[in-house]
Amino acid sequence: MMKKYRKNKFQNLLLSLLLLFNNSFAIAQKQNISFKKHTFINIELNKIQYKNKKDFEKFFNSWNNKKPHIITIAHCGDSHIQPDKYTGVLRTDLQKIKGFGGRGMIFPYSIARTYSAVDYKSEHKGKWKTANSIHIKPKLPLGISGFTAITKDNSASFSINFKKALRSDYNIIKIFYKKDIKSFDFSIYIDGKEVSVPEETSDSYKKPYITISIPKVDKTVKLIVEKKRKEQQYFEFYGISIESDKSNGLICHNLGIGGAKYEAIILQKLFDEQFSHINADIVILDFGTNNYLYKDKIPENMEAVVIETIAKVRKATPGITILLTSAQDMRLRYKHIKSGDDFAKLIKKIAFEQSCLFYDWFWISGGNRSIELWQNKKLARRDGVHLTKSGYRLKGKLLAKAIVLLCNNNITESEMISDKLYEVIKTKSKNNYNKNKKKFDKNKFTYHIVRKGESLSIIARKYRTSVKQIMKDNKMRSTKIKIGRKLIIRK
Repeated sequence: MMKKYRKNKFQNLLLSLLLLFNNSFAIAQKQNISFKKHTFINIELNKIQYKNKKDFEKFFNSWNNKKPHIITIAHCGDSHIQPDKYTGVLRTDLQKIKGFGGRGMIFPYSIARTYSAVDYKSEHKGKWKTANSIHIKPKLPLGISGFTAITKDNSASFSINFKKALRSDYNIIKIFYKKDIKSFDFSIYIDGKEVSVPEETSDSYKKPYITISIPKVDKTVKLIVEKKRKEQQYFEFYGISIESDKSNGLICHNLGIGGAKYEAIILQKLFDEQFSHINADIVILDFGTNNYLYKDKIPENMEAVVIETIAKVRKATPGITILLTSAQDMRLRYKHIKSGDDFAKLIKKIAFEQSCLFYDWFWISGGNRSIELWQNKKLARRDGVHLTKSGYRLKGKLLAKAIVLLCNNNITESEMISDKLYEVIKTKSKNNYNKNKKKFDKNKFTYHIVRKGESLSIIARKYRTSVKQIMKDNKMRSTKIKIGRKLIIRK
């Protein structure tokens, strides 16, 4: 009887171990599938390229430093960056490895009348004026976030309302604002309770921000301006950084401005002064979309603008690692944008000539005409330019994986993807597109070119379908159509 019990006990233990192994294997498989199930993504290209290992010495040394310290990433860009869907995933994935150093830079976007970040919303009271770096000649000096807000209303305020409570160790905020005798004082409230704002000293006055200790933020950070002296006339504000005082972990600052071009940083008058104070180890310059999207042409001064931007970043923080990215394949008003490959080639050339790193997102994400494949998988939005939340999540995870690979591997003198591999990838991209077209043909669709005097209802009657079906197949938001447009029609 005892032998039988021992035998059954051993079998049960063996079965438990086998189930545990199978579950672990399944989880590992799922993690790999998250990248590999989308066959149009060129996972073999998902690495950061460089010409010389000295090009990222500062970031590599900071990443691998065993002593407690803060690793700081500054992610600059356009509407792909501002909502923090993509940067937020990058931040979280890297912080899981290196520790939680802070949320980084935020801004009350309601003042600027633009969309907010995915993890918070903002509201304001009083009269405010704003400027940002999408303006050719900003009316206000722009700060580190690319936005500036100013008020002469001595009762003005703004609130940042987070969707989820912040970590308890995010216990300091840095308020970036203009410090002079004419500046209003201000009070800070955390979840309705006022916190002490320290008086400026001769040392702190030299910095473009003031550091304030705060309790755990469950919901709201609020700032109210106050006029306490006769000479006070205004409050000029540039952003808030939420951090931990542990002096350990990783911070990834979101410095995105919707609609911004590569010239954005050049237009930021206060960039040199303020950027140097965040002590960034690496800056990701993630621009380009708005430079060639609307005319489908690379501007003649594009190379000069990128080089000037690199020089300005290096002047602000000597020795900083700089990562340049290419932009994703796009469609605008249902027309394919052909300049993506040309932009990728130009940025790659500049990166290697200017001792920068290069992340070729254009070809990693699938290359020419791949945006349609992203749309089919609901990873890209109807506009053919922006991604969905799932798409940005995938993009953030891929970049995080490439950064970890860069810093954890044995460093060689150079890491550049060969032209031969690029040719293989280009052939694969073309085959993916043709395969997608064949699938279209099998589903018995046809094309119709819109002629003068035609409306969707006339076309629908001609092909014995409905207006609703035509709009769905062509991803249309309106029934308005232009002469010459090519429509997909279900037979």
